[in-house]
Amino acid sequence: GVTWPARFQRVGGKFLIDGAHNPHSARSLVATWRENFGDRKTTVVFGALRDKQVAEMLALLSPLAAAFRFVPVANPRGAYPHDFPSLTPTPSQVFESLPDALCSLPSADAPAIIAGSLFLAGEALALLGA
Repeated sequence: GVTWPARFQRVGGKFLIDGAHNPHSARSLVATWRENFGDRKTTVVFGALRDKQVAEMLALLSPLAAAFRFVPVANPRGAYPHDFPSLTPTPSQVFESLPDALCSLPSADAPAIIAGSLFLAGEALALLGA
């Protein structure tokens, strides 16, 4: 079978890593979240590449988001995360790095979601030792 790394992957109790990087995969992430967590909201840590449909992805993910944490993606094509807050009415903060964003997360009963780019998912998996 096909293995899809970082597809709704639980890491410890605190994080859920999903390589959702386009509207189709963002919709799948939302559907899977609803199956597992119902209407609960969480913090969504999000970074993306410049050529992706960021506004549409944020619109799809916002029903899950109590807040967004925007981060850069370690890739030359990474989008500038300071551009993202204007794309969503959901409360958000911008961080200089993924580790900074993860350190800022509140403790919660539902895991924080890390999504928006396969590169970001890979960075998160490496960082969290998964």
